[in-house]
Amino acid sequence: ALYPRTTSGKPSFTEYAAVAAKLEEVKRNYGSTTVGANALVDLGNVYFQSGDYDKAISCYMDFLARTDLKNALHDLVLESLGETYEAK
Repeated sequence: ALYPRTTSGKPSFTEYAAVAAKLEEVKRNYGSTTVGANALVDLGNVYFQSGDYDKAISCYMDFLARTDLKNALHDLVLESLGETYEAK
């Protein structure tokens, strides 16, 4: 529900910061669960959108380390990782 949604313009830093804080909390409290791993994808996306490419890369790499090729998000995360390196 906190994820920034706009019809015009870019969400503010404050909006991304609020989402990142909640996702960091999920990562910290549920890091060893599927929910915690999946939160890394959203967190990486938030960091990417806010221009913090190093943190985005870290989240995507952490997700890949915690999951295997069978995970439905694996290929999507690889693509996001490539886009992040390209943007960086």
